[in-house]
Amino acid sequence: VRDLDQGVNASFSIVLLSHTDIFMVEPASGQELAVVSIRVKNISTIDYDFGTKAYVLNLEAREDKSPPGLRLTGSAMIAVVLVDINDFSPQFNSSSYSFSVSELAAEGTALTFGIQATDPDSG
Repeated sequence: VRDLDQGVNASFSIVLLSHTDIFMVEPASGQELAVVSIRVKNISTIDYDFGTKAYVLNLEAREDKSPPGLRLTGSAMIAVVLVDINDFSPQFNSSSYSFSVSELAAEGTALTFGIQATDPDSG
């Protein structure tokens, strides 16, 4: 965030306006120039497999020491896209299977049909 004003007019606060239960902004204020970081505030609310896969954050910088009525603001929209991690193991649709085969079965005879394994991770 950059404010080209000088003195008290260059002082501003930085406010995250959306998803404040999940993310936070640092620093919360600046003078003329601030390098802003968006940080995860509550990791337990982020889950690619069972939750929201993307967030749109609204960030606002507000002059806080200019005279009332003359305080200007700047805003930015930030897109946050979650990346799935490999946190699930593949699972078969049953833990055991039983099939019969004739002792006269030809070489290459298929014994199984319907055995499936799934993995809820993406990719």
